[in-house]
Amino acid sequence: MKCPNCSYLRKSEDIAAKWQCPECGIAYNKFQTRTMDLKTKNHDYIRTNENAAKIKSSYNKTLLSIGLLLVIIGLSNAQIIQFICAVLISISILVFARDMLITEYCIGQFNRLVRKEDSPFMYKFEVICAYGLAAWSLFLGIKCVF
Repeated sequence: MKCPNCSYLRKSEDIAAKWQCPECGIAYNKFQTRTMDLKTKNHDYIRTNENAAKIKSSYNKTLLSIGLLLVIIGLSNAQIIQFICAVLISISILVFARDMLITEYCIGQFNRLVRKEDSPFMYKFEVICAYGLAAWSLFLGIKCVF
C-alpha cells in the first residue's frame, strides 16, 4: 500500500501495524477522512462566496437600474415612457428577489450580506418586501397610463 501522506510504498517486511504507515506513522483511514473533510469544507466555502458575490452584484445592478429609471421618469413628460420605466423597475426588483431566493442571501443593515440561516426573519421580510415593491411599482406604472 502507498501512503497518501508521504508516498511511502509499504513493504512486506515492515513491522508497523497494517493501518499505519511505517515511514510517517499516519493512520491511513484517518488521513483519507481528514482530506475528504477539507475538500468538502473548501467546496462549501467556494459555493458560499460565489453566492455572496452574486447577490451583491445583483443588488448593485438593481440599485443602479432603479436610479437611472427614476431619473428618466422624472425628466419625462410622456406617460408611456413613465409606464415603461415603472415596468422595468418592477422587473429589476423581481430579478433581485429571484436572486435572493436562489442564493439564500439578503442585504442586511449597513449593506451587509446576511445568510438565510443566520436571520430567517430578515430574509423572509426582504423577499416579501421586494415582491411587494415590484407590485407597487407596476401598479404606479399602470396608474400613470390610465
